[in-house]
Amino acid sequence: MKKPKLMFGIAILASLSIALAADNMAELAAKAKTEGKIVSYGIPNDWLNYEKMWSVFTKRYGVTNQDTDMSSAEEIAKFLAEKNAPVADVGDVGLAFGPIGTAQGAFMPYKVSKWNEIPDWAKDKDGNYAAAYYGAVAFIVNPKLVKNVPIAWRDLLRPEYKGKIAMSDPRKAAVAQYGVIAAAIAMGGSETNIQPGIDFFAKLQKSGNLLPTAPSLAAIQKGEVAIAINWDYNGLNFRRTLGAELPLEIRIPLDGTTTGPYAPVINKFTARPNVAKLFMEFLFSDEGQMLYAEGGAQPIRESIRKKLPADIKAKMIPSYQYTKVVPIKAWKQMPDIVKGIGEKWATDVVGQ
Repeated sequence: MKKPKLMFGIAILASLSIALAADNMAELAAKAKTEGKIVSYGIPNDWLNYEKMWSVFTKRYGVTNQDTDMSSAEEIAKFLAEKNAPVADVGDVGLAFGPIGTAQGAFMPYKVSKWNEIPDWAKDKDGNYAAAYYGAVAFIVNPKLVKNVPIAWRDLLRPEYKGKIAMSDPRKAAVAQYGVIAAAIAMGGSETNIQPGIDFFAKLQKSGNLLPTAPSLAAIQKGEVAIAINWDYNGLNFRRTLGAELPLEIRIPLDGTTTGPYAPVINKFTARPNVAKLFMEFLFSDEGQMLYAEGGAQPIRESIRKKLPADIKAKMIPSYQYTKVVPIKAWKQMPDIVKGIGEKWATDVVGQ
């Protein structure tokens, strides 16, 4: 008779735990609605699937959203600069910027209810940040302006691509830092041996192929950028947005690339902490993680990756293109690696 009683007791405790969680979420949602809006930095509609995610979140919880697009470094700098009169509530930074922002005291610690499902390498033990999704560095190509679509990093050095290639500044943007690491991998280096990647971009800069232009959707649409070095999921989003008007091609470099996670963060000085926490819960929930996948990114929660529907998988880039993807392992060293990339970019690439 003891076993049924024990199971019954466990069932009651489980029910109470679920009820408690539901009450907490309801309370958080009520407080968030009172706060009325959520202001973000670096989470624009044309990044990944955020247009739909913002739409779902704001309509469900009765709040409005305002975003100013900026790089990871700029988000942290703005959080700190505005601490006495905070503007933004949340941001979205490359994982390498997580320890940097934490050390500078820019983030508010908060552990979402799905915290235990986030891998240890992807989160701060004190809750200052946690990666929600990741993607691979890819080439996004306008076939109307590029006759021969590049499939490898070495292809980008061809004279036919003069003035056609764009990547963000790695001193500011995480995607560009991973771009340097990806090129280093293709050239025989690694995240801890970035010099081959720096040397490659120095050649690209000297050739005149590399533009001093951020590879935004607008720049691609206007024809200012023919080849963008960006995340695979951004390429998918750009392609969905432009449709038949501009059928972009997305290629994962076949000579090597890497993946990069991004971490949604809460501004330590936010004036609206409840809506910020609620947004984090939404992003790490089953629904939020599936919406990341719908946008072409890989959800950080393995349980969600294992149950992606066939229709979502069909919209992603073919798996054969990912044969040379090398994940980063030296996450604890990333702040120093990022610093090294910035310094070498200044001296070896743009300062040559």
